[in-house]
Amino acid sequence: MIDPNREPIISLSAAARLPCLRVNGRPRHIATLYRWFQNGRRGVYLETLLIGGIRGTSAAAVGRFLAQSNASPTPSCRTSAQRQRAIAQAEAGLASNGIQ
Repeated sequence: MIDPNREPIISLSAAARLPCLRVNGRPRHIATLYRWFQNGRRGVYLETLLIGGIRGTSAAAVGRFLAQSNASPTPSCRTSAQRQRAIAQAEAGLASNGIQ
């Protein structure tokens, strides 16, 4: 949670120009930051505040967002062998309970 008394609030357009968000030396598009606070990234949302109709965040909140979203494991897909084992285990569990 952003504490406005401890963290200086900056606009999302200013946050997009932070060095930690640059891609190939260019700032992120502001739409990316809006997407991060509305939809999240890997289940993590960018912390923002609405002050006088202007959406803002802090450099510390951006840092927390990056740390948490990069620490989140990416969803993995099961292989067909893993899926077949899971099906066999489920069928065995049903059969042991007398359900066919």
